[in-house]
Amino acid sequence: MGSLLLKEVCRRTGVTRRAVQGYEKFGLVSPCGRNKMGYMLYDSNALQKIREIKQLQRRGFSLKEIKTLENVTAAQRKRTLELKPEILQKNHCIMHETIAIVQSMIDSL
Repeated sequence: MGSLLLKEVCRRTGVTRRAVQGYEKFGLVSPCGRNKMGYMLYDSNALQKIREIKQLQRRGFSLKEIKTLENVTAAQRKRTLELKPEILQKNHCIMHETIAIVQSMIDSL
């Protein structure tokens, strides 16, 4: 695969232009160059990285957390990942309670 324009990267990964720009701002992804017209180009590594970021975000990781995972030792990465299920469980409980409260509010109407 050759280099891709941002539009094609977005189409292939299902993320928006703004999302890719956010990933760039966090230093998670960078273009591999520019074409003759000055448009940024992305290679297969960037495409794969964007897919990985998207998967981690779907699993509750923030861009800050994703960036942190890249810049730590394997032991630190393991510890961070071990803490994530506990955080997600707390968030799940809060969400469940919120749903119950909202449902109660609806029922009282």
